[in-house]
Amino acid sequence: IIDSLDEGDNTAFNLEQQIRQYSHLGRNFCERIKVTTLKQWHGTMERIINESSHKNVPIIHLEMHGDENGDLIIGDSVIKMQDFMDTVAQISDKSNAKVLLTLAVCRGLAFFSKMKKAFASLPCSYVIGSSQPLWASNIEMRYSAFYRELLQDSTTKIDIRRAFGKMQNVFKDQPLKMEEYKGQEFV
Repeated sequence: IIDSLDEGDNTAFNLEQQIRQYSHLGRNFCERIKVTTLKQWHGTMERIINESSHKNVPIIHLEMHGDENGDLIIGDSVIKMQDFMDTVAQISDKSNAKVLLTLAVCRGLAFFSKMKKAFASLPCSYVIGSSQPLWASNIEMRYSAFYRELLQDSTTKIDIRRAFGKMQNVFKDQPLKMEEYKGQEFV
């Protein structure tokens, strides 16, 4: 969980605590990294790349602000989503698996909506997020439901679509969007 939200916004902390309840995953399965500067962001991305391995399918969860273009905001700085996706591609290559990307970011999917036809290959198997502004309580309840369903049982195959359905049921009148990437197209 990469957390660049303001002090006092505990959605990322609360999510980390909830995910850690799934003891069958091991204590180091989930880590929340607080990022408040571009230097910290780049250091975190480098660390994730270096720690990626063929042993796992990376899940990257962003808790940060976004702009109308779907770019990421840390303080007064903007991280272009294209630059972030270049980093995700490195993580995907190193782990030999496509990344599950969850965006608790206002307008996080705006970038994908505009750019999805431009990608020859996308390093994500799924991207979950919103093209609209999000509220902290909404994010916390939705992603709690998603990860609870996704990670609850070590004997069951991970079913991202089922977990996304649980997430959608939290606020049926304010749907999020999940885009699954297969080959050259989102479905």
